[in-house]
Amino acid sequence: MTLSVVPIDDAGITNICDGVGGFTDPDEQRAIDSMMTTLFITAGSEQTKNRCAYLLDDAGSRLYVPNRFRGWLVSVDIITQTYSDFDPTEKLLIKVVATDGSHYQYKTGLNGWCAASFLLNFKHMSRQQLADQIQITLKSKGRCVFVDVDYCADGQFHRVQIPAEEFSKGKPTYDELLDAISWANGTAQTVEDSGVIEAQVSKDEEAFDTPPEELDQLLAEIQQPKKRRRKSAAPVAEAVS
Repeated sequence: MTLSVVPIDDAGITNICDGVGGFTDPDEQRAIDSMMTTLFITAGSEQTKNRCAYLLDDAGSRLYVPNRFRGWLVSVDIITQTYSDFDPTEKLLIKVVATDGSHYQYKTGLNGWCAASFLLNFKHMSRQQLADQIQITLKSKGRCVFVDVDYCADGQFHRVQIPAEEFSKGKPTYDELLDAISWANGTAQTVEDSGVIEAQVSKDEEAFDTPPEELDQLLAEIQQPKKRRRKSAAPVAEAVS
């Protein structure tokens, strides 16, 4: 058990107590749960076996996951993330449900090519394609991460075709990003509420199709001592824009 002194009342001392048996802080637990199911996107490297997304455990260790995800789209959101020493930045959250029923959310900067790649794919998908199973594949090109999305039709997956003129225009404008988000959410949230996802979830399938022996190896690597790194400014709050 730990005690910390908080100067709230001038007439006395107010103590904040943590770690007492039988008591939990729901806000703190929600933050931990969210961290452990958020897929942070970054450029792959030889060290990460070119994997471009990782989960963080409560100790701050990274667990890199395979680049291909199969499941359903739930929603697309924009959040504003604030920092103690930096300007606020907008992040794109892609919430998905894996084929084993596990919930995740991809997180990336709104102004990057990764976010644009996600939303260009969604923009050129039909309502039916957005409502059914999809495959998301992350691809690292230099310091950037791009996304391929496949939709399911007639029992097979097919790549979403993005017209070449979309890329010649450069990155989408903010309004175009919002339009793509609205289009995706119009179907995805309806599907989640209808129970379509729950009816198709396979409880016997592992999230991300990760072999158990590979997961054991990754966990062993995480537990090995690492060199100390310079401390960077950590985010202090998130607010939905």
